[in-house]
Amino acid sequence: VTDTVGFIRRLPHGLVEAFKATLEEALVADFLIHVRDITTPNLAAHHATTLGVLKEHLHTRGAAGLFDVSHMGQAELSGPDVAKAFEALVPGDVTGLAPGQVRYTLLTTPEGGIIDDLMVSRPAGRSGANTLFLVVNAACKDRDFDHIAARLGEQFTLTRHEDAALLA
Repeated sequence: VTDTVGFIRRLPHGLVEAFKATLEEALVADFLIHVRDITTPNLAAHHATTLGVLKEHLHTRGAAGLFDVSHMGQAELSGPDVAKAFEALVPGDVTGLAPGQVRYTLLTTPEGGIIDDLMVSRPAGRSGANTLFLVVNAACKDRDFDHIAARLGEQFTLTRHEDAALLA
């Protein structure tokens, strides 16, 4: 926001008011506009594009949206009493997950420090309670999966799904 605000201060007065109004509308809608190209020759086209993004944001917040998040780290974790074992790595209740339920939680160090956030689910339609499905942040997936495998040991199997699609 500071870059955008600094940019607004350098605009001619009429444009300052127009940008302030646009930013205020966006912020009221809980949406942050990133002004990337401050030298856009066709300001009207840039303004229309910005309002298009805002319209899309408001539709998604008010109705529904579909996002491709296939880049996220996906893995299946299996082994005896896997939910109980995984609870040693996260503060969330994993043993209480019913098939098809998902929990947002944090991956922690042995001292309780936060490594990353992740989602854990008990897959629906699976027989047996010894499988969990994990989704971690893309940028941290190697570190997160290495940490999980090291902490849980060889009695658990972590199977990464690098080529699986994922929609949110």
